Amino acid sequence: MHEKTIDQIPIFADDELKGLVTIDIINEYTEHKDTKIKNVMNPKPPVIDFEFPANALAQLTRISGCVLVEKNSKIIGIITSSDLLKMM
Repeated sequence: MHEKTIDQIPIFADDELKGLVTIDIINEYTEHKDTKIKNVMNPKPPVIDFEFPANALAQLTRISGCVLVEKNSKIIGIITSSDLLKMM
C-alpha cells in the first residue's frame, strides 16, 4: 500500500463486497500477526452506478473516503477523495 500510495482497499469474498481496509488499519495491526482482516476492516463503502453524476461524488467521498463504481452489477473501479482533488 505504501509503495503504490494506496490508502484503502475493498475486501471481497466470493465476489461479494465485505468491507474496506485502510492504511490506518494496516499500520495499527502490523505488529499483531494473529489479527484477521475480517475482524478489523471498516464497513462497506458506498457503491454507485458508473453513470452517477460526478458532481455529487465530493459529498460521498467526504463521508466515506471512497466510493466503488459498478457497471452491470460488477465493481469496476474505486474513486477516492484524492482522485477528486486531482480532477480539479
